[in-house]
Amino acid sequence: VPSHYLKRMVVGWGVAAAKVHVIYNAAPTLDAPAAGRAQIRAELGWDARPTLLAVARLQPWKGVDYLLGALADLPPVRLVVAGDGPDLPRLQKLAAPLAERVQFVGRQPQSALFRLMRAADGLAVYSSYEGLSHTLLESLRLGTPVLASDCGGNPELVRDGVNGVLVPYGDRVALRRGIQRLLAQRAVYAAQSQRGLERFRFEAMVSQTDALLKSLL
Repeated sequence: VPSHYLKRMVVGWGVAAAKVHVIYNAAPTLDAPAAGRAQIRAELGWDARPTLLAVARLQPWKGVDYLLGALADLPPVRLVVAGDGPDLPRLQKLAAPLAERVQFVGRQPQSALFRLMRAADGLAVYSSYEGLSHTLLESLRLGTPVLASDCGGNPELVRDGVNGVLVPYGDRVALRRGIQRLLAQRAVYAAQSQRGLERFRFEAMVSQTDALLKSLL
């Protein structure tokens, strides 16, 4: 399994803990954008307003509706939503009163997503469930701090007050305060975005998987 959260879940199904092994998800070296953050923001036509990015398959449990609700209480903040899915029409309707501050850009190729991540002030993953989010990992590797729900495997990636902010799922007040804290401490969290990521190296995932399989022969 790719997180201790999922190990606890599988053990809860009745599988012996000794038979459940945690090998963290990882990704090969990112093809990071060559351009810096300021240049990409200028190319995207973004002004100086603080900008959050949400990247998700748009389904209710991804929590984008909570982000829209929090946005209503944070007048300067803009939200860019990348992705599509069955919840898109509902989310567009919810976002109508905030049309000038919410942008739905649809499904994007990886290179475009990385540019959006590099340009954003922060990435928001406010879902009610995550095994171990590649999106969070990619954002941190690109130097962009994150805000995440304290659900699933998120706390294994996000260190609250170090590389981002963790907030309870479903708590709009806590979410609003979390966004404010992320934006206020953005430079600090960005500088510390690489902390702890050695656990998620691609080479480590391959070597641990190889060793585990060999141990079963």
